[in-house]
Amino acid sequence: MPISGLVLTFDGDLNAMHPAISPLRRHPLIELGSPQGRRLPIVLDTPDKQTDQTVWSWLNQLPGIFHIDVAMVSFDEVPTPQPLTIRATEA
Repeated sequence: MPISGLVLTFDGDLNAMHPAISPLRRHPLIELGSPQGRRLPIVLDTPDKQTDQTVWSWLNQLPGIFHIDVAMVSFDEVPTPQPLTIRATEA
């Protein structure tokens, strides 16, 4: 379950960001932060590494994106619940 904190840098000002913002907003695995000049922080939360790679490829093809910086990546797996074992103690 990869979770990535990314910063997208666009070619120009907010006008350059416009063509990419709409598809980013519609993508169910991406959450947008607040734009800071030519930069836009996003969080990418994918169910597996293959989906993560697919979304990364898609991001790299969006118009107007000049560069993608990685701020954080976590590959934490969802823990599998373990059965509770209770042992009787000897008196």
